[in-house]
Amino acid sequence: MFSDRKASFKTPPSAVKETHASQEVRRNRALEEQKRRRAERIDSSRQLDIFADLSLGLSDDEAGENDDPNAQPNIVRQGITPFAPMLPHTATHPVPAPSTSESAQPPAPESSMTQEKKRSKNKRKGKGRAPQHQQDVSMAQDSGAPPRVAGKSKVKHPKPSKWADKCMYAELLEMREGGFDAPGDLRDGIPDDIETGWVAVTPVPAGKRCLAVTHQTSGIAGVVPNTTLRSRVLGKPLIKPFPSTLPPQTVLDCILDDNWRDNGILHVLDVVTWKGQDLGDCETPFRFWWRDTRLSELPSYPPPPNAFAPSASSPAEPHPPRYQFPHPTAFVPIPYHTNTTLPNLLS
Repeated sequence: MFSDRKASFKTPPSAVKETHASQEVRRNRALEEQKRRRAERIDSSRQLDIFADLSLGLSDDEAGENDDPNAQPNIVRQGITPFAPMLPHTATHPVPAPSTSESAQPPAPESSMTQEKKRSKNKRKGKGRAPQHQQDVSMAQDSGAPPRVAGKSKVKHPKPSKWADKCMYAELLEMREGGFDAPGDLRDGIPDDIETGWVAVTPVPAGKRCLAVTHQTSGIAGVVPNTTLRSRVLGKPLIKPFPSTLPPQTVLDCILDDNWRDNGILHVLDVVTWKGQDLGDCETPFRFWWRDTRLSELPSYPPPPNAFAPSASSPAEPHPPRYQFPHPTAFVPIPYHTNTTLPNLLS
């Protein structure tokens, strides 16, 4: 049993441990899925389906090719009736007229108001009473009937967070096991286009992978808490919401530095959403350019008060405590390199 636990320690999720699908197959599948979503989004923004059934008349060039010099372009004259189904359908529900019996109903008596007052008084006095199921059991025992037991309430399982498992699992590039099959075969499992189609993000700092999510607030930006750090797997908050200068409806793929109490740094890997605009399906160079440009435009504020400030009642210490950040204040983009050749990476 101990060996099983040791073997499963820090193992990747089940989607990564598939033996029948190699890393290259899963990578190509993810890229094809990203291209498909990108194409669907472009087509939906252009609204090409609306113009699919339209027909146009002959152009001027086609009309000039005819033998008849007096030929005119054949213009298709069509009404707007075929375009009516394209309009959004608004269902109108007729409002039923009130019946004579309801309109002639007399006003409610004053006894209902007195009953509501009695109920409110009973609610105030109900603090000293026994619970309802105990009263039912005692009344059943006095009457000789079998006691009535209240049913158990159903256990409600919490819904999974919508921010759970949004970040891609970081896995190392797998190498071919068992060496090379043939003397001339120098393929080691690394992608062939790693020097042209890949971007290197390095150095990756040590910390906690998370999502920085901002929401709309009614206060001043940078003063009112508007940012929450969500964990990668479960989507739970890592720390309390804190103020930041990020715009609302922004989601960043980040790494919370291990020493953020001392430096207040939150490393930014990628941009998922910016001001409600989804950037997940955009090209990688564009996302990195957008990340560096937008983060450099954020205003800077003085550091917040010390998180562990000494109280006034405590005596003065010879060595005051070091300043501690109450929350991350600096959003630092991780450097990236488009030249992924081996000499450049080693340098």
